[in-house]
Amino acid sequence: MSIPIVNLCKRKLKSGKTQFYLDYRLNGKRKRISAGFDRTTAIRIQSEVQYNFSLGNYNIPSDRINRISIPKLIDEFCHDKLNTIRPQSLNRYKNFFFQFNKFFELNFPDAHTDITGITLPYIRENINFLTTQPIKANKPWAPKTIGSFITIIKMLMSFAMKQKYITINPTTELVIPRKIVKVKAEYYTANELSQIYKTVDSFWVDYLKFIQYTGLRKGELINLKWKNVHLKETLSHIEIKSDEHWKTKTGQERIVPLPKTAIEILVNQKKKPQRSIYVFPGKNGEIQHPDRIYRALIKATNVVGIKGKIHTFRHTYASNLVMSGASLYDVKKLLGHSDIKSTEIYSHLADDHLQNIVNILD
Repeated sequence: MSIPIVNLCKRKLKSGKTQFYLDYRLNGKRKRISAGFDRTTAIRIQSEVQYNFSLGNYNIPSDRINRISIPKLIDEFCHDKLNTIRPQSLNRYKNFFFQFNKFFELNFPDAHTDITGITLPYIRENINFLTTQPIKANKPWAPKTIGSFITIIKMLMSFAMKQKYITINPTTELVIPRKIVKVKAEYYTANELSQIYKTVDSFWVDYLKFIQYTGLRKGELINLKWKNVHLKETLSHIEIKSDEHWKTKTGQERIVPLPKTAIEILVNQKKKPQRSIYVFPGKNGEIQHPDRIYRALIKATNVVGIKGKIHTFRHTYASNLVMSGASLYDVKKLLGHSDIKSTEIYSHLADDHLQNIVNILD
């Protein structure tokens, strides 16, 4: 069989946009494949397809392959994972799949309706879009988020291979960006905390303060129930444990002792007229949506010019413990880390504390 000649063509859509597509004949049949809306990208796709043809790689699906669309593949993948991963993880997968599905639907409709048309250049174009266009909070995705996106799309395509929907995995050569390991954890100073609490909607002040004084993850705060709160004259604590509706990040349970400020916050929560099974419910008394507290924080920190992250309150808790002399192993236990390596981002604070101790000898 002679090597097909891949032509790059274009057409004007009703929307006014110019779409590029590849035009060639394979086994006597004419093929037209979308190449997106950017000429440079389209030329790169044309070159890669032509190069693959020159190597004898035609990626011709056999008659036994069942054709499936991206939405249908995603549904099957999520159903397969339903009872094997935490619901929070599955929701995170779905958020990534939403961007993947939307991009292909708009830019590569042929591949969107038939996944055998998905190619590595198409996926790279999707990644390029996510790294350059405002996706969340008017910002492109960070390298860490892109790395997670690539990992999950690789899982999706591996599932497609396993189900025999494709014969060649287009993500095999896709490289996950190297993670930039932060040597030091970011935490809020007393002045920054004061500015945040003065600016944020008063409804959320105790919610944020409770993370500051307990080091809970956002999901742990949202899902904390009164039945797991134990207020005593001594050794007041809360239990972080999974239930039928929510799973902890590590799958493990832990006890978090409560300092005086955290106890006072819980006492105030109990006095509120609208009671709920949740300690920190939404304004309607039901479990709060995880984005609402984040949006309230961002609104406040944008006003005062501080970087707003819920997780920074958890870092603040851990940092203050280490600077007060707590060992990294104690902090690991309190935070619920499964690996001490996660806690070592606070090690420089421990070193500073030791230096202050030996300075007493001068």
